[in-house]
Order: sequence, then structure tokens, then C-alpha cells
Amino acid sequence: MDWPAAYTPNTGPMDAFMLVQLKEKSDRLGIFTLVAGLRHDFVKQFPGVEIAFDTGGMMTAALNMGEPSPIHFQSTGSSLETAQDIARVIKDEAQQVVGAADARIAQRMDYRVINVEMDRVLAAYQSVTVDDTVKNVVSATNSSINFDPAFWIDPRNGNHYFLGVQYFEEDINSMDTLRNIPITGEHSDASA
Repeated sequence: MDWPAAYTPNTGPMDAFMLVQLKEKSDRLGIFTLVAGLRHDFVKQFPGVEIAFDTGGMMTAALNMGEPSPIHFQSTGSSLETAQDIARVIKDEAQQVVGAADARIAQRMDYRVINVEMDRVLAAYQSVTVDDTVKNVVSATNSSINFDPAFWIDPRNGNHYFLGVQYFEEDINSMDTLRNIPITGEHSDASA
């Protein structure tokens, strides 16, 4: 979710990302009224489905460091289950705040995962760090925009653009493809 969701639907088969644009310009409060009505209708029509609305657009996401929401909590630790329990407590508390909407936990625990293990001794011989490995895998399967954002200004029109590395989704199509992602680091020898 975050920045790459703006460019690709690869959040997973359990998620849907829709962009809706109104035909006529509407004031900001009109959009919030519309979303409140849709939220109410969707909850009735699709019980048990988690619905979230991003009413801010790309500019708001840029101001929020790529997050779709203005308030974002992250719980981390050595135990994913404990971090998830803490996230549920935070979510439950956030839902009680007047004016809060669409409180959710983005990290799903009921979805298949792939554990990546690296040979740290071999990596050290190649001058590749754990950080290098993670960044190469994330770039291949998602995008580098989260950890290495670059900006480019179009000299013709002055527009600013985020730049990031990203593989074509159709190129990541098997476990063998994932096993053969090139891993390099800042000080590694790419020819080795």
C-alpha cells in the first residue's frame, strides 16, 4: 500500500484499489459528505469487508510521506504476532476518537509470506549487507520509492516527479524469478 499502490495493483489478491474522480468540481466538504454516505452504504451491502477511503489524493499522500492517511502508526518487533496484537489495540483505540474514520491494519497476517534467508558469510565476501538484500528484493517485488525516493523536474513544464526502480509485474511470475533477483550493494562488485 503506500506509494507503489498509486502505480500498481500489487497489494495482493485480497485488496482492491479504486480511484474515483467526480465529473464536476466539488468543494472539500462535499467530498467528505459523499464518502460518509458511501461508507454507510458499503458497510450495509458488504458486511465483513474492510473499506477505506483516501479522500486526499496524490498531494495529500505526498505530504503524508506516501501514506494514504494523515495519521499512521507502525508497531515493530521481533514477534509479528505481538506487533499485530499491539496494532489491534491501537486500531481499537483510534476507532473511538471522534472524527476518526477507516482505522485499519495494513499488514495482513492471514496471507501467505515468503521468508528470505541469506548466506551472511557469502554476502560479506561480496560486500552485500542485509539492508542491500532487502532493498533489492523490495525493488524487484514492489518499488524503491519507499527507501530511495528521487525527484526529477521536467525542464519543459517544471512538474516534479518521484522516481523509483520497479520491475514489470509480469516479470515476477515464479519462485525461480524471485530466487534469481540480482543482489548488489553500494560497495559490491556487480561482475562477481
